[in-house]
Amino acid sequence: MKSTWRMIGLVAALAFLSTAARSTALGAEDAPPAETPAAEAPAEEPQPAEPAEEKPVIRVSEETTRITEPLKANGLVDYVAAVNNKLREGVTPENNAMVLYVRAFGPAEIDVAARGAFFEKLGIEPLPVTGEYLLGIHEYLAELPAGEEAPTEERMYADRDEAMQQPWSAMDKPHLARWLEKNEKPLALVVEGTKRPRCYTPLVGDSLIATLLPTLGPIREAAWQLTTRAMLRVSQGEFEAAYDDLVAVDRLAEHASSGPTLIDMLVGIATDAMAQKCWVAFLQNEKLPEPLLARSLEHFAARAPQPRFTEKIEPMERYMYLDAVQGIATEEMDLSVIGGGLEGILPRVRSFIDWNETLKQGNEMYDKLLAAARIADPVERKAAEEAFFEEVQKMAEPPGILEMARLVLDPDRSKKIGRRMGGVFNALLLPAFSAVDRAEFRGVAGDELVQLTGLLEQYRRKHESYPETLAALAEAFPAAPLKHSRDGGEYQYRRTEGGYTLWRLGSDPAAAVSDAGDAMEFAADNMVIVRRNR
Repeated sequence: MKSTWRMIGLVAALAFLSTAARSTALGAEDAPPAETPAAEAPAEEPQPAEPAEEKPVIRVSEETTRITEPLKANGLVDYVAAVNNKLREGVTPENNAMVLYVRAFGPAEIDVAARGAFFEKLGIEPLPVTGEYLLGIHEYLAELPAGEEAPTEERMYADRDEAMQQPWSAMDKPHLARWLEKNEKPLALVVEGTKRPRCYTPLVGDSLIATLLPTLGPIREAAWQLTTRAMLRVSQGEFEAAYDDLVAVDRLAEHASSGPTLIDMLVGIATDAMAQKCWVAFLQNEKLPEPLLARSLEHFAARAPQPRFTEKIEPMERYMYLDAVQGIATEEMDLSVIGGGLEGILPRVRSFIDWNETLKQGNEMYDKLLAAARIADPVERKAAEEAFFEEVQKMAEPPGILEMARLVLDPDRSKKIGRRMGGVFNALLLPAFSAVDRAEFRGVAGDELVQLTGLLEQYRRKHESYPETLAALAEAFPAAPLKHSRDGGEYQYRRTEGGYTLWRLGSDPAAAVSDAGDAMEFAADNMVIVRRNR
């Protein structure tokens, strides 16, 4: 709330500055002429019409707009087309997983006005509104015959959350089993889609910041159902089928993360976390056939690493900033999309701001953000992040009286006001990468702890006991990931009476880790724990 009022104060101050600057610039022209004798007084002439307000000029260049093509009809950069062009390189309807995904999901989540363009860019015919599409729990319950006894929606969601993490039976949760049966055909399409190498979701809209991401929700729904079904299949002894479902969820996570935005990446990490918990339960199952345990470990070793969040900041998040500034400067974008108290003030001062300076200032800040985010050492990275966002907050501080007075009289005031306006947009649009950094940390730790879990189970089967230390595990399996691959922190391990506790601490190195519990836990303070109590 404090930062919001700070930005509103800055915008109001900029409005005053721009108005004062206009008055100063026109002062000499508006000043009354020196008096002349009445006989010499010129005849009164008609006043010229007030000139129309000039549109701000955006200079398309690497320094301002970063890219110089493709261009819209008005000569400005078409960032939506630029991103789409990059994403669909080498993509065809035959190798694009999204073609099969949307056929499983249906068109309901795609905005009606955008459907035509969405399917055209996807390269397929529009889908009918009704069909045998993936049903969530709410839709499943709504389709049950009137009067049929069924659990409440809340109860069924609780059953699903429990069933995603441990084997369960259709006898104990009959409606959950029927729900999965109802979704058998769309889930088959999803699994087939996960085998495709590319996943391109078209962006449809006039600006990047206003484009919707309609397939992320259904992707998570499919992952919930596949993990739930995997645990049902484990209880039925169908380990091959369970393995196929878990591999499919891994691929779903990878496909989600391949999208251009930070939101895509976060949904991919969350989807991967669903599979990680199931993998632990799968690998720790005493009845898991040895060849399938070995194949699981081969699968983990072959997986592509999770993308770095810096890959989303550059270029997508930067383009979103530049696209928003360009759209606001030229009145192409609705200010309510941005927020920050701009709607009532900015239209009055838009033409007095040098928006090229706003664009340049944003590029400078994204360069600084990327430099901080790419620091390898986690302690140094955190310090650089804090320093960066302290600078962002200072830029959003309203100017004092003396600074305002100096700006009004400054001949370069439109450029300086443009840079101050950049401070407003930086505070509104720059991503707080600490949260994404933590999510990336957890995602990588989860994947590597799952791999260690499989190796520990393989070690136990060979030696009839778990190793005393992770070093002993590494002697048997030299490729064992003993350190977090992104920050180099060591994984911790403790033998217990019933098995072991395996974990990776978050930001508090002194945090206590209990041996109580089972399976996998994403605990507070970014901690990830795997327990085995036999």
